Amino acid sequence: MSSRTRILTLTALAVAVLAAGAGAAIVIINNNAPTTAHAPTPLATRSQAAPTPSAPPVPLTRYDPTASVKDNFVLFNSTAATTIAATPNPGGRSFIAALSAVGFDTAKMQLTADRTSVNLDAPSILFSVNVAGSCFIGQFTPSTREYNNQTVAPISTGSCLIGGTVAAK
Repeated sequence: MSSRTRILTLTALAVAVLAAGAGAAIVIINNNAPTTAHAPTPLATRSQAAPTPSAPPVPLTRYDPTASVKDNFVLFNSTAATTIAATPNPGGRSFIAALSAVGFDTAKMQLTADRTSVNLDAPSILFSVNVAGSCFIGQFTPSTREYNNQTVAPISTGSCLIGGTVAAK
């Protein structure tokens, strides 16, 4: 291989290494070098270590005052969903009993009536629990079996629900 061919080959190789993103390459051409070409060893590149996978958090099965509001809200919603799935026509007291059974404080709960003032089925049932200054509110619509939820700040009175409520106990 001629010196000119060797230089062009090494130059092409250096360009290919740079184009491949291997970092900077230094090519030293020695006209007295043997004619067998070797690929230059790429410089060490800094790589970020892959994060160690962690186990997904285990959902709460009981109310935990030391857990995050988010974790307790997940428990609130899973308890409501379980109640809806297990009960053909859950009334407000079914939700209160289920939430109490997993450790939520009944004294901090509110509930709307299952029946209207003219003794008709209420179009929806609202229930809430005040947890660490946040209100977990669930709304169940019996006619569609639809469940909605939200977390909001308590109103100025410290309550979670506005309007008429019934005793949660």
